[in-house]
Amino acid sequence: MEFQRVRDEVRLPLSSFSSTLTRKRSNVATVCSALTKSDHFSDVDNRELNVNTNEDSSSFLQNKEVSNEIGSGSETYNLPVYRPADKESAESFIKLPLKCRSCGAFMQTQDPTVKGYILPKKLPSLLRKNSLEDLICSNCFSLRYANKALNFGIDRDNVHWQLKPMKKSRALILYVVDIMDIHGSIMPEVMQLIGENKNLIIVGNKLDMLSCDNVDKSRRQENYVANVVKKYCIDEGLDEKVVKDVCLVSGVTGYGFEKLVVLINKHREVNMNIYVVGSTNVGKSTIFNMLQNLTAISKDATIPTQAITHRIPGSTYGLVRHPLAYWRMKKVRKMLLEKPPEDEEKEQIFEFVEDIIKDIKPSQKLGSGSEGSEMDDEEKALDRLVDHNLSEFVDLHSLEKQRRWMYDTPSLLNTQQITQFLTPPELKFIQHQRWIVPKTFLLSPGRSLLLGGLARIDYCEITRKSLSDPSQYEEIPKGSQSVFFTVFCSHNIPIHPTEIEKASDVYERNFGNHILKIPFGDDNRRQQFPELQPKEYELTGTGWEESCADLSIAGIGWISVTAGKGSILKLSLHTPNGIGQAQRDQCLMPHVIKRRGKRGVRYAGVYNKYIYECTRKKNPQLIASFERQNEIVKAWLKKVKEKQKYQRFELKQERRRLLLEQGIKGKIRQYEETLALIDQEAANIKALESGAN
Repeated sequence: MEFQRVRDEVRLPLSSFSSTLTRKRSNVATVCSALTKSDHFSDVDNRELNVNTNEDSSSFLQNKEVSNEIGSGSETYNLPVYRPADKESAESFIKLPLKCRSCGAFMQTQDPTVKGYILPKKLPSLLRKNSLEDLICSNCFSLRYANKALNFGIDRDNVHWQLKPMKKSRALILYVVDIMDIHGSIMPEVMQLIGENKNLIIVGNKLDMLSCDNVDKSRRQENYVANVVKKYCIDEGLDEKVVKDVCLVSGVTGYGFEKLVVLINKHREVNMNIYVVGSTNVGKSTIFNMLQNLTAISKDATIPTQAITHRIPGSTYGLVRHPLAYWRMKKVRKMLLEKPPEDEEKEQIFEFVEDIIKDIKPSQKLGSGSEGSEMDDEEKALDRLVDHNLSEFVDLHSLEKQRRWMYDTPSLLNTQQITQFLTPPELKFIQHQRWIVPKTFLLSPGRSLLLGGLARIDYCEITRKSLSDPSQYEEIPKGSQSVFFTVFCSHNIPIHPTEIEKASDVYERNFGNHILKIPFGDDNRRQQFPELQPKEYELTGTGWEESCADLSIAGIGWISVTAGKGSILKLSLHTPNGIGQAQRDQCLMPHVIKRRGKRGVRYAGVYNKYIYECTRKKNPQLIASFERQNEIVKAWLKKVKEKQKYQRFELKQERRRLLLEQGIKGKIRQYEETLALIDQEAANIKALESGAN
């Protein structure tokens, strides 16, 4: 009797279940048929969405049954690799096939070695769960959760093709530059890519990596750095006419985003899309994620899937977009004027079994099996998926033209970056974890500095012009020949002082060991790594209170040189194949020499009188001076993290609920089969008894 009661309460009426399954089959067939006939696959080689068969996909789906258990379907769908025949005829984002929400690669199920691969068996369950909007490829999944990825490289032609819509449209460009690597992060051919008649904001990222040059004048230092960034961007080919403003931000802490939102609202017209562009590893995707999260937290919506961020260059393969209406950024500006309201903690207790029974009781949502009964959650998701695909994937061009978007764009590799010769473990080793503390060395002529195994600078000679005859040079007294070299690079890169005559031997002998550390490896790695080739520089000292010039090493950092006023230095900078070198006469941190510590510290266990002490206490973080001004943005970012955490929690609990529901339904089916056998045996016995009588 107890079993009979549970069965009556929990079991779905057979008529309702049959009608529900029929509607599900029809919905899935509609979606797949729409996808097959849409413009998304107009340029695809096979032009069909095949279902592991040679039959036509739409007719096949109409004749085949799709499993109603989530994730248990036997059919698998195939998406061919997208290879446009004529890249010159590429039109809009809407006409392209389904894309990965993290990296922008075109989804495909045929070749695991090509970007955008996803397991074919995953598509049916994604169709049922309405998860196409949040779909990510297997490469992004491995990169984000296992830190493993295939090395696809950067396709220059693909980047130019992806950015063509930006060149033709009227848009606001957020041009991202790495403050710690200005010359190495400037995008090559930037004006040819973005086109004319654009509003452009230079966004200097990674301000949190910079230390104080002068504690009493931090705001002046920030304005000075912004001017330096703008100057060298224009010197490297950026048109001064399109540059509307400069904004320094930190993609990690959120500093400067309040000002960035103000500038976006100031320079963005109503019909403008926003494009976040820049070279590799400058933090474009981090800024894109930050802006889309701020727009999502300001309304009752879920936090969207995050664009992929990783130290491996080229992790963003195609355009990734997020809807960003003109008025939405206005609302974000008002939102950042005050802290978010503090919500009371809500303890939610999930009574899974009771919820399941309530969901599938005949007396509640499903009714008694009539035609007008409501559908269950899975069926509603399929209906929403049909409506969504008909409007989003099949395309209504008029609706598309009315929407405005923010795009994260693929990046081009600056061929001057030394990091192109490093392996992923080596890139991780030199990655900045905290702000850079400058290291100061006192060198005399004939001395050299080795920056790990990546670069080397030689101090060759020093002279000065004669006071009596400016056309003649005279020697400087030996006691005044020493010069300060201040190195800005990752604290994991060892700085090894030595003699110029011994430098080559020290480099060869200690390549890859605990002295130079990086690059990693043995003799084979040494043979693969390019030779260090020199370039000569001549600098003129400006006094002991200010650096005279910076020698930039793209992808690694820079070296500031401080010498006596009027002295002429001859230096030699060695880098792999001689690339990645640049001279900055306008130093990024000209007064940092004043912040050096005491002379003489232990290096590699040995006291060295040429090295000055460097501590974080002596060189505090620049943005720490503006901590109070960043409190509101930090509070909202904390709110974003809480919402993301809660969304993950809800998803986890929903999966658990579905598993429990499937388990209960399975048990019910077993009981029904057992009861049917008992009834059959009872009927047989009754028949035998009646025959005997």
